[in-house]
Amino acid sequence: MSGKDLHEVNDLIDRMPGTFYRRSMVGDRALLLITHGCEHITGYTTQDWLTGQVTFKDIICPEFYSHYKKVVDESLRLARPYSVEYQIIKQDGMRLWVWEQGHGVFSADKLETIEGYITDIDAQKHREVGLERQLESKQQLLEEYKGAVDRSAIVSKTDARGVITYVNEQFCSVSGFQPAELIGATHSIVRHPDTPDIIFKELWSTIQSGKAWIGTLRNRSKSGDDYYVRSAISPITDANGEIVEFISVRFDVTELVKKDQTIRRQTTDQLTGLANRQGLLETLSQNLSGYLIIININDFKLVNEYFGFEVGDQLLCDLAGLLQRIAEQYALKLFRLSGDEFAFFTNEATRDLSFDRICDLIVEMVATNNLKVLETEFALAVTAGASSGACPELLLHADIALHSAKAQNHSVEIYDTYSPLKRQIDNNITWLKRIREAIADDRIEVFAQPIVDASDVESVRYECLMRLREDETFCSPYLFLQAAKNGRLYGDLTRIMVEKACRFFSDRCEAFSLNITASDILNPVTANHILESIKRYAVGDRLIFELVESEAIENSELVIDFLDRVKVLGCQLAIDDFGTGYSNFEYLLKLDIDYIKIDGSLIRYIDRDENARIVAATVVDFARRLNVKTVAEYVHSADVEKAAREIGVDYLQGFLLGEPVPLSKL
Repeated sequence: MSGKDLHEVNDLIDRMPGTFYRRSMVGDRALLLITHGCEHITGYTTQDWLTGQVTFKDIICPEFYSHYKKVVDESLRLARPYSVEYQIIKQDGMRLWVWEQGHGVFSADKLETIEGYITDIDAQKHREVGLERQLESKQQLLEEYKGAVDRSAIVSKTDARGVITYVNEQFCSVSGFQPAELIGATHSIVRHPDTPDIIFKELWSTIQSGKAWIGTLRNRSKSGDDYYVRSAISPITDANGEIVEFISVRFDVTELVKKDQTIRRQTTDQLTGLANRQGLLETLSQNLSGYLIIININDFKLVNEYFGFEVGDQLLCDLAGLLQRIAEQYALKLFRLSGDEFAFFTNEATRDLSFDRICDLIVEMVATNNLKVLETEFALAVTAGASSGACPELLLHADIALHSAKAQNHSVEIYDTYSPLKRQIDNNITWLKRIREAIADDRIEVFAQPIVDASDVESVRYECLMRLREDETFCSPYLFLQAAKNGRLYGDLTRIMVEKACRFFSDRCEAFSLNITASDILNPVTANHILESIKRYAVGDRLIFELVESEAIENSELVIDFLDRVKVLGCQLAIDDFGTGYSNFEYLLKLDIDYIKIDGSLIRYIDRDENARIVAATVVDFARRLNVKTVAEYVHSADVEKAAREIGVDYLQGFLLGEPVPLSKL
């Protein structure tokens, strides 16, 4: 799995509109995990939560806490999932409605942990309260109908044939018609032409059978404007039970309908008319568990590039139609998540086919149904990722499965807790916690490895290397550096290394080197910290920055400007791992390089591999012609050292000459 994909997955977790947590129910009941969404919801950082500076009891409003505890305790006692709504007090003192769903994780019938998901429902709750208040107001008006019906409602009467015999002032005001225009006519005078005939057939059938009809109708005023009314039409009978007239009491609900339409637009994809990602999130929040399939159109961007967005949009609409037919066939709900991603959801297992088989059928049906746009036939292919289980985790798990399918070039991938990608994500989460704790506890250590002058073994400089200390163990950055990059902690680590190394060597005479990457240079905070540290500790004349070649240092104005500035401060530049990438020679030509560190893959075998020796010797000769010094890495034996000296390397580095040690041991 590429670093980019892992970054996107981690980034996805951070963008989720809520927060996931895991809390131990053993011992001190510490919070084991909480995602970055907690900062948006509560105002407190993940560090606040994980270090115990804030707890759930601290933020739950007192009037909700007993109910919350009762729901959770009862659910855990019965070993079933729970969901609960309550208000919290954020860090800024504001109250917020949230919804939480969780479950206990048991081992041998013993509760080990609680895992849950919390999301912001404040807007939804306020919307519900608003709608409830408006509904209560309308109901109150209806109760007062006997005394003030004409002043508060749109009222009309018709004879048994539906001919209008009476309208009140409200009816005329809303519709724009005068009483003389309405009396003697039927209600078709205000009927909206888009209203289906079936609605009026049902209405007439209901009231002619002696029953009241209640519903919302879309009408059109005399000026052509649309308005909506909530209507209650009741038959009036004589002493013999014969219908003699109909009375209709209506309320103008145009504002409510338009608000509802606005909400629907927010959860509806404008191109295809399908529910969108927000619609899916709302659906998931309303279900405890279900089945989710995400499909991605393979290489769809090529359609837009070669045929234009108009054709691409039409193709998406046609595909949405095909997918909708598939959804209806298998009782699934269809969503459009983004440009080329769709999703199917159901909260019930299909009766006739397995979940896996439905995934396969969706992929097959898309592949076997070519779509035609502007006389061009398109054969689309899709990749599917699917997951089943608790709804708060469905979207994340299905997305993980989709990325896994793409990475392995599979057409379908069902989420597996033990998949390599899931293990990598879990490993990243674990390392991020360990890195944060190490930073907080000042356990990021600087080690130094000697670099010996080949012409004078007494002349030694050092490369500063990062280690993460845990008890008596020192972890190599190889284990955690990618997780740090994905978790946006890489800059923190670089700044710690720069600070500690510069402070230590400020009182010594040896030269020392530090690794630096493109992300360090392009991060304003890190770049400024580096420059300030050089000045504060006056180490510019002894500091060498090793440009990590595999990081592909960009030839941008920001990079060039930064390198010029460190040069002005007296620093020197080296290309690290020379020979592992594609742009080494371009760096040498465009950057004012002082050293080349020949990668260990070229050095380690120069005593026995003639080709490796020739390549290394060529690099040394090339560097000498450019007046650039060379460093041989991975000098692990006397034979390798001898061969490196024979080809004219200027400096030697490797375990033979000295292993990395803490600064305190220099």
